Amino acid sequence: SQVNARFGFVEQNYLPEGEIYFAVLPGASAEETQRLVQRLSVDPDVLLAELSPVYSAAEDVVTSTPSHESTHLNANRTADFVGDGLKGIAAEDAWARIEATGGVPGRGVVIGFIDSGIASSLADFRSRIAYSIDARIAPPNGTRDPTDRNNHGTAVASLLVANRDGQGVVGVAYGARVVSIKVFSSETGTSEDFIRGLKFAYDFRDIIDVLNISMSNSRFSTVHREWIDKLIGAGVLVIGAGGNPLKNGTSWTSCQQVVHPAKYGPVLAVGGHRSQDDNPYPGTCLG
Repeated sequence: SQVNARFGFVEQNYLPEGEIYFAVLPGASAEETQRLVQRLSVDPDVLLAELSPVYSAAEDVVTSTPSHESTHLNANRTADFVGDGLKGIAAEDAWARIEATGGVPGRGVVIGFIDSGIASSLADFRSRIAYSIDARIAPPNGTRDPTDRNNHGTAVASLLVANRDGQGVVGVAYGARVVSIKVFSSETGTSEDFIRGLKFAYDFRDIIDVLNISMSNSRFSTVHREWIDKLIGAGVLVIGAGGNPLKNGTSWTSCQQVVHPAKYGPVLAVGGHRSQDDNPYPGTCLG
């Protein structure tokens, strides 16, 4: 494009949704990149210019820790496993009250989640998956694969909707269904894939009641905010993980502020919970 030629950067990806370009400036330092953003911001052919954040997988969703719960997902268990986080919020008491009226916790609710996909073959998710999508712009080898190859999305999904079937993990809303939107396969995801995930979620706005985002970044994007606003405007409750501080050996560093997108006002921020003393999980960002 004219802007590409004028500023000397290489177009990397293009999203037709809103005419969004993602570009790189080969060999540029952080300072040079920032100066480029400032120059682009005043260019008459550019509506908006900003740095593109990288999103990381977060572990503190639905009051528990997927890394802990996922170790039980495929275990040879002959009874339901209710994690400490669910016990800490008295989930079993809530289930009993719902079941006493003939209901099933979560039935009729569809939860979208933007993550690393889901291991759909597991019995824990039988009848729980409404749709499973690979939203990445450029998946490896050009092959779309909605299956979870990272285990983060599967762990998150287990906390949300794993069947209460007498064996293995039980999800907090085990009667709900999920729309799995895969945007990364490692521990990080790109801004452009995250936008694609939000766009797919918006396409399902008439089906999805809740959208869970267990990804986080210290910098927020105007484009991300616009898509989240559209989802909220369509009546979707958007939930974001508060984020995880860095871990130094066996201890967590201080983290006094939640991160994006949970930090964005209309998003409901959630964090980890310790059942033994009713305190926040040490690996949870607060504030």
